[in-house]
Amino acid sequence: GEESRTMTAVAESDNTRVEIITKADLDEIIKESPAKVNLILRSLSYRLRRLNIDFLKNCKEITDSYDK
Repeated sequence: GEESRTMTAVAESDNTRVEIITKADLDEIIKESPAKVNLILRSLSYRLRRLNIDFLKNCKEITDSYDK
């Protein structure tokens, strides 16, 4: 079964909109709108790459601070 989750969102601007997408909604989007799926995957891919870059940068800064 599906578990309930609590999430927090931080808006970057006043006109930010948050949508809740249920599994049923996502299944429908996948079936009916491949272009939307492509946009979702591109966005997630970009965010994951940024997260990795930021993580590695922070690891390097921490490592460099130990070497001083």
